[in-house]
Amino acid sequence: MEKKIKILTFGARWNSNTAQLGDVLRYMFNGYLPKGKEIAYYESVTEALPEFSTRFQGTHTVLLLADTSDYAHIKSLLAKALHLQLQSMPEIAKNTRNTIGDFFSGSDEMIAHCAVPAGKKIFCLGDGLYAGFAVTAGQQNLILLPHHKDRTVTLLNQQVIPYLNEFYGCRIPTDASCRYYMGKLCEELHSFNEKMGVSGTKTAVLIRNAAEKIPGFLPMLRFTPSAETRGKLPPLEYAANLSIAACELEGNPYGAAMTSAFFTGTEATAQTEKCVYLAFTDDDDTEVREVHSVNGEEIAEFLNRCTEELFKFALEKVKAMHKKVLAEDDDEASVSLFTPGKKALLAVLTVLAMAVGFAVSYFATDYVLGQQNAQNDTAITEDTQQ
Repeated sequence: MEKKIKILTFGARWNSNTAQLGDVLRYMFNGYLPKGKEIAYYESVTEALPEFSTRFQGTHTVLLLADTSDYAHIKSLLAKALHLQLQSMPEIAKNTRNTIGDFFSGSDEMIAHCAVPAGKKIFCLGDGLYAGFAVTAGQQNLILLPHHKDRTVTLLNQQVIPYLNEFYGCRIPTDASCRYYMGKLCEELHSFNEKMGVSGTKTAVLIRNAAEKIPGFLPMLRFTPSAETRGKLPPLEYAANLSIAACELEGNPYGAAMTSAFFTGTEATAQTEKCVYLAFTDDDDTEVREVHSVNGEEIAEFLNRCTEELFKFALEKVKAMHKKVLAEDDDEASVSLFTPGKKALLAVLTVLAMAVGFAVSYFATDYVLGQQNAQNDTAITEDTQQ
């Protein structure tokens, strides 16, 4: 029998981020969500009570997504209703303190972050914030998670979906959210008949492998040679230069780059926090963003998450540029606001303003990239020579 999932959200205000998260969730659980109010929004638990029990009829899993601003209150109400005893888990509490500092026992901070029922399946990232859990009854699951765009999707991909797949023996994909952003980016580029340059760094293998999963998407990406050497450049400036080169080498309207991972401390160990830089260049400017690993996140999971973030970043920038172009007059001179020289200068100024010091060089991403088919490297090389 096909497993059915229903999603209830509490306290989340309706805005563009809420709407996008809803679209991503529908895509992630495509085929598992019953039609009609598959994702229901409530201002409070009280508002949901009249139809709460009906949500479980014919449903195997109910996901309760509670807004982070009211997470402690909703977690407490849920525990009371299910006769669960919440307690602070030592390992989660340790990570919470490392992230936010000390907290009082029994405080809202403690309940929101590290208070969970003993003996239940726990879902929490390595920073110890907003721990969720699953309560099972026979073949039914009730799962509490925070409603927060990036945290929710990361928890689902890395922990909740693998749990559901094992519990029910189903095959919900863990890369559906990445496919969602790639599909939307493909639509945007296709609508304007555009291509996006991608710097041929080591991590371009991950980008290419992901893009191959969306029909018609790979031809819209132009993998350019990564001729830029970092040398003594700050990582931010290095990433910016890579995306500018990817944009300009073949006259692409957009350029994107994803670096390998950098250690953010003086020691290079598996537990050390790592950072990947994503850069995107368009006619207006070059923007660089940081993506940080969380404590305990596996290397492969981190780099895959960064790959998804790159597509999400590119989609945001391309959509903004298309919206601007459509709103402008037909005056061709007004479309491009910066010459290539000014664009490069703007990028340098931006990254220098954000620059931070790093003690070591690249993280050894070869462990992950070595798992990829060697033919991908050959394909990238051939693509850059065309």
